[in-house]
Formats: sequence, C-alpha cells, structure tokens
Amino acid sequence: AALAHRGPDGSAVVVDPVFSLGIARLGIVAPSEGPRVYVAPDNPRIQAVHNGEIDNHQALRRGLQVAGGADSAVIPALFARHGERAFERLRGPAAIALIDEDGALHLRRDPLGKKPLFYAERDGVLTFASEQKALVAAGTVNGRPSTAAAAFFLRYGMLADDLPWCAGVASLAPGERVVVDDGGVRRVPPARAALADRAPVDDHALTELLRAAVAMRVPTDVRGAVALSSGIDSALVASLAGSGGRHTRREHRAPTGVDAAYTLAIPGADESGPPATPAPTLGHAHRHLHATPP
Repeated sequence: AALAHRGPDGSAVVVDPVFSLGIARLGIVAPSEGPRVYVAPDNPRIQAVHNGEIDNHQALRRGLQVAGGADSAVIPALFARHGERAFERLRGPAAIALIDEDGALHLRRDPLGKKPLFYAERDGVLTFASEQKALVAAGTVNGRPSTAAAAFFLRYGMLADDLPWCAGVASLAPGERVVVDDGGVRRVPPARAALADRAPVDDHALTELLRAAVAMRVPTDVRGAVALSSGIDSALVASLAGSGGRHTRREHRAPTGVDAAYTLAIPGADESGPPATPAPTLGHAHRHLHATPP
C-alpha cells in the first residue's frame, strides 16, 4: 500500500517459503499484461520483479524461452541461462529483486544508479523496497531521520546517494548486488568495466551509435515524451526520437513513440530558455512546465 502510487496498473505478491516478492506496476512495456511476479519457464523457482525498464529486452529474448511480453519477463529467463552473469547483460535503469532456484535473494541496482534500492534488517527479517517509506510502513524501521544524512543535507543542500534519510536503512550503490542466503547478507561490489581503447570515432560511427541507443529506449507500446532544455544534447535526443526530425534519415528513424517535449522551470534550475532546436522543428508538441515551491 505504501507504494501504490508507483504502480497504478495493479499489484501482485508472491509468498515464498523464505522470501516474498511484490510489485506495484506501471505498464509501459506490454501494458495489457496484468501485474505479476515473473518466473523462468524452464525453472519456475526463479522469480523476479524490478523497478525501471530493461531497454534491451527485445534483443535478450532471442534464444530464450520467455513467459510474457513485459521487459520484466526476460530477467528470470536470463538468470536461468547465465546465473549471476545475467545482470551484466541487462541495459537500462532497473532495480531488481530475484529469488534463485536455491532460495537465495539477489538485489541488484543498475550500474548508473538511476533506480534506487533500499533495504533494512530487524529481528532477523530483511525488507527491501524502491522507496524508504515502504520500509517504515513495514515496521522494519521507525522513520527516525539519519543524523549523518541530515548533516550532509544541511551542509550541501542535497541528499547523498549513499546516505539514506531514514536511520537504519542501507542503500545499494550503483551496480552493486546484495545476496541474502543461509550465510547471511553479502554485498557484492560492482564489476569494474574495462576501458575501451580510445581509438578515434568518426562522425558516422558516433551518429549510428546514438541512433541505436535512442531507438532502443523509445517506447513502442505507449506514447512518450522527451525532456527538452536549451542544450544541444536534449535537442539531439529529441531529433532522433521523434517522427519529424529533419536530421533523421527515414531508414534509421526510431519508432514514433515520442511525440511531445516538455521543458521544466523551477527556481534555481530554469531550463526554459530557447532550445537549441525548436521542438516543432523536431516534430514534437512543446509544453513549458513551471513549478513553484508550496
């Protein structure tokens, strides 16, 4: 109930002998599918939920037996095939909770840390969630503020990623994995990515790389939008994602799931200046959103 606002398309819970998994779903990929905890078809003991999106789920489906059209469905199937190395094959912002065939719990946060994942322990019970207030609602922590987090906020005016505001709560670092089994709670640090050779990249190769990256992230089952600032980077993404971008060749055009652009203006962070390329030129309807403190 504490996370109902995160998933207006329904919720699902699976109670395992040791762990329980639950999800509140916002249907972006395969929205017609109801909320559920996905399992590996050839090994139903492997179950998973996630918050976020697996951008390369279509490519990962090739050669896998996947039950369901949602991006979540590839996670248990991929784990059944590759074990813990499966997480390295996922692309996109995703916080994942998975139960393996031995009953161990795996928590994993995406390498860039776009989606948060928190956990806390009390009286031998570990609780995890994508928002800290769910841990408070579960009774695992009492909601008392962390003095370290409060001191950091008062000094820098922001919250630190590794200092949850609630005392007694731990946060997974970007790319980190937490494994909970009979041996206890084990934190697995993120794997260090090997640096690619810094060979010169020509304009054509860079353009094609950007096209592929944007196309993989454009929604195909629902309509989408882009955040447009006055910078050239967001204008470039908008151009590649839209249906009317004059810099987009038809044979490489991304799916037309994006048809609107939004620019946000808040005190101290006003992005409402003239964009590098006007949204109508890129084929998008453009709206300015102005937010003011209450």
